[in-house]
Amino acid sequence: MAKGSGKKTPYTSKGQRPNVARKTVNAMRRDRRLNPAIDSIFQRMDHRRMVLSRPKDRNLAKLHKKYSTQEQVKNRAESLFKQFQGAGVTWAACIQAVKTDYIGQLEMKFGRINVKVKEKLKESGK
Repeated sequence: MAKGSGKKTPYTSKGQRPNVARKTVNAMRRDRRLNPAIDSIFQRMDHRRMVLSRPKDRNLAKLHKKYSTQEQVKNRAESLFKQFQGAGVTWAACIQAVKTDYIGQLEMKFGRINVKVKEKLKESGK
């Protein structure tokens, strides 16, 4: 004879989301990351601003260094993008040039194109 009763209770997860499939959890996480809530965006901005203004301990000092280098890369890439936008440079190319220190090559490549574009605009304007 079989031991136990005929009724079985289903397994109850000990985690945050009881009995939710892994694929469902991953889909919810993916959706949340693609479309973050406004509150989380503002919270992230406030934390970043706080770390950049006054790092208190070793971990925040590391974050300060990381955030400040990211800001420098972003600012330099933004100036390159504005400079060569008419020549067809992409934002990703500007970021990559700044991170890999290939700014000179980017300026040479898109500088020539930018000059040609400006000459064509002058000719068409006359």
